[in-house]
Amino acid sequence: MTVLAPAHPAGPARPLASLTVFVGGPIKAGFTDGTFDPVLRHRVDSVVGHLTAAGARVISAHQEEGFAPLPPGAQQGIVGRDFGWLRQCDIYVPLLPLDPQGTLVPSLGTGVEVGWATALGTPAVLLVETARIDRYSPFLRGLPDAFPVQLMDLTEAVESPTALAECLAALRRTA
Repeated sequence: MTVLAPAHPAGPARPLASLTVFVGGPIKAGFTDGTFDPVLRHRVDSVVGHLTAAGARVISAHQEEGFAPLPPGAQQGIVGRDFGWLRQCDIYVPLLPLDPQGTLVPSLGTGVEVGWATALGTPAVLLVETARIDRYSPFLRGLPDAFPVQLMDLTEAVESPTALAECLAALRRTA
């Protein structure tokens, strides 16, 4: 398992120092002609980097699998691995991007993980495109009303390490 550990000791600038964060999001749908979408990769790398810089221990299948397609047969164990990660993390942070037509980039695995997080009571910050929030299902938009879930703008999370860390720290305090 690839875990990105903080490079610096805990301190005031490291508000997530004691957290384990599982970063999820589309993987299979990110591939075109065997290459992972560079925009989605940048978003994942930015979120992982911001969380790591804030002191979190980050778990990510994207990182674990090296943004590479799995060879045939290699998918065995992914479900158990990801469920184990969900059970051990403090907060689940999936990226839920829309495609250029405004349709949610498909990821059945991410949907299952969101379901696991809510069933287990694991706090989650769903990174969505808030300018087009109406493009997401009412069910997804309603999760914060029933579970320890917050919606955060995906672009803000990618561009503002402080905003992302503050969102997770606030959720941690209230969950």
